[in-house]
Amino acid sequence: MSLTPGRVSKIHGGPHKPCQGGSGPDGARGPLLSETAWMHLNRFLEVRDCFMRYDGDLTMALKKLQDEGYIEISTCGATHAFLPFFTAFPESARGQIHTAVLDYRDVFGRDPMGIWLPECAYVPGIEKYLEEAGLNYFFSETHSVLHADSPAAFGTHAPVYLKGSNVAAFARDPETGRQVWSGDEGYPGDPDYMEFHIRGGPLKYNRITSRRSDYKEPYVRAWALEKAAKHAQHFMESRNFRFQYIKNWFWKKPLVVAMYDAELFGHHWYEGTDFLYYLLKKLYYNQSETELITPSAYLARYPRNQEVFITPSSWGEKGTFDKWIYGSVSWMYKHSHEAIRELRAMAADLKANRQEDQLAKRIVSQAAREVLQSMNSDIPFVISNGHFVDRMKEFFFEDLERFWILASLYWKGVNRPGLTACRLQRLEMENPIFPEIDPYAFAP
Repeated sequence: MSLTPGRVSKIHGGPHKPCQGGSGPDGARGPLLSETAWMHLNRFLEVRDCFMRYDGDLTMALKKLQDEGYIEISTCGATHAFLPFFTAFPESARGQIHTAVLDYRDVFGRDPMGIWLPECAYVPGIEKYLEEAGLNYFFSETHSVLHADSPAAFGTHAPVYLKGSNVAAFARDPETGRQVWSGDEGYPGDPDYMEFHIRGGPLKYNRITSRRSDYKEPYVRAWALEKAAKHAQHFMESRNFRFQYIKNWFWKKPLVVAMYDAELFGHHWYEGTDFLYYLLKKLYYNQSETELITPSAYLARYPRNQEVFITPSSWGEKGTFDKWIYGSVSWMYKHSHEAIRELRAMAADLKANRQEDQLAKRIVSQAAREVLQSMNSDIPFVISNGHFVDRMKEFFFEDLERFWILASLYWKGVNRPGLTACRLQRLEMENPIFPEIDPYAFAP
């Protein structure tokens, strides 16, 4: 499991339209729609109770599971920046990783063992920032390993070490991706699962019925749960069959790295959490061929792995960087890089000349928070897809506007400390993430 530090930091610190596609609440449909409405109500009550039980801090629930040895939580880039676009400014890439590790330590009381690179985006050289931060592994896209400088002896069925470092790459397994992620050929497209794409509010009342028709039948929870159990069984049997087929070729147990966005389970695929529940039970009770293992445990069990140079990659369209840099978003990086250069100058001056100036340190820390926020890869991705374009641009420019205010305060506010402190406090209240941020991490 990997958690984005920006979201962890924030957690830690209208009428609905029930019917679409012609399925009105009349005749035989009424009881089914009513049953689904009660399902939604009970679900929200359960979620509320869980939220209240942890006093709104769900990271503590995950911390408990990790402390008890059930899961291993990896970190991510501090604000999910597309790191290959910032390696020309080592301080910004290093700052993303360093801030993520500090935040993880503050929240979970230990250092992370590995990282989910944002968008699985990798270029050579990123591993040195990971190694500096004490990270042992990261997750990468399939072709990063399959197209390495030398053939991967185990394909994606074992991690590889990057030449010249002690950092391992775990490549995504493509088959498990198709089975669980694809709405066309995977489980989420089953006709009995809840239809996600109907407009009209957050609550859905219809099943997919058919991908080729706008007509939708009412959702039947019992049918959906039955399918989730069957799909969990199929997923488990598919892994067992593959392991039985390939295990005699390997001198160590082969590995399948099944990687997904968390929002898939319970959101895009409403029954995704039910699928996971059934899968975990079946893996534990119904078979002995496949075991669950954390990346660190696998590396500890099999410390000898092939060394390669992996290829630049992402899990974007066709494995490229296109969605984050071309067309309607290419203009963004000029502004980001300009702010990064200014932050570097501020951090360098702070380190060299003003280490005892606590107000200056707070200003640079807050400026770093704003720059980190502006680096978020979700902003160009959403703009590239044509969604919420104006709102995304507004987010981007708000972060940079606050940064340039802080830069002005740093260079010109020294003679008016009272006014500077007042304006700084307001900006700190607007964006209080990463309380443990280290401003010196952004200095050359």
